[in-house]
Amino acid sequence: MKNIIYLFIILNTLASCNEEVIETKPIKKDLTDFIFATGKLVPENEYTIPSMLDGNIKYLYLSEGDTVKSGQPVCQIGNDLQLTQLENAETNYNFSKKNTQENAPQIIKLKEQINQAISKCNTDSLNVIRYQKLFDKHAVSALDLERTKIEFLNSQTNRTLLQKSLEDLKAMVSLNESNAKSQLRIQEQNMRYSKVSIENDGAIILKIFKSKGDLIRKGEPICRVGSSKSILRLLIAAEDIKSILVNQSILIVSTIDRSKTYKGSITKIHPIFDEILQSYIVDAIIDSSANPLPLGSKVQVNILIKEVKNALVIPTDYLLNGDSVSLSNNHQKVAVKTGIKTQDYIQILSGIDENSSIELVDQ
Repeated sequence: MKNIIYLFIILNTLASCNEEVIETKPIKKDLTDFIFATGKLVPENEYTIPSMLDGNIKYLYLSEGDTVKSGQPVCQIGNDLQLTQLENAETNYNFSKKNTQENAPQIIKLKEQINQAISKCNTDSLNVIRYQKLFDKHAVSALDLERTKIEFLNSQTNRTLLQKSLEDLKAMVSLNESNAKSQLRIQEQNMRYSKVSIENDGAIILKIFKSKGDLIRKGEPICRVGSSKSILRLLIAAEDIKSILVNQSILIVSTIDRSKTYKGSITKIHPIFDEILQSYIVDAIIDSSANPLPLGSKVQVNILIKEVKNALVIPTDYLLNGDSVSLSNNHQKVAVKTGIKTQDYIQILSGIDENSSIELVDQ
């Protein structure tokens, strides 16, 4: 029995001696820490162009993806009611404008009445003088003289009333002209709304919501437009957002061509967590020297968080649970303090040095 036990110990010792120990030593290496993110290239600003009236799309002048010049129309909206209202407004304005002219029938008629009243007033004034002389010679009675004076006063009153009527008429027709002009401008503006234009030079048509012949209501969107300047809109995990800062450098790879890498930087961190996307949203730009990517391009991005030159590192497989390593000479575990962690290497801040030999241990 003792011989069997001794044989087992000898065999176990021989097996242990034959086990290959995989070991390494810490090395100095430049190390960078990145956060991975995905996103796509989008316009810096997006907005919709609504219809300002009810009608049908008569013409579509642009297509999705077109670049727009300032003032270029997108579509024409047909509306027979608007056209009729414009014609009526033009008719009313022209009519009211004619009524303000000095040769307008109402003004001419009142002027004639005023001239007649002035003439009668002059005649009645002369009659008062004549009757006064006759009364002084006892040729007419006091009643005749009084009747002449009353007639003269009535003529003066009638002349004054007619002159006031002319002033009121001119004020009224002038007000009517002003109101008609305002209504005409409103209808002209409404007709201008029928031809929808975009004032932003270089804007891009992202989406057109209607087709030729479609009915559109006031306030409905006709198209969605984006600015010519584009940005990267990135999705960042909640646990990573605290490490993101404005002006951080990024490396960009497009899913269209993974052989090319672009440089860029973070420009904006949106403060609100997006519940739908389950991510924070961060904006970035591609360096102007880089070749531009097509709008809508999906990208994968590495955001540079920290960079350490000449860091003391070990392969990630050698780090044991609890941030420790196993020394290869005595198999003792030694606690270490770590820094940057990448997929392949971990920075060692303390616990071992370049002379320490550590072994790979299965966990």
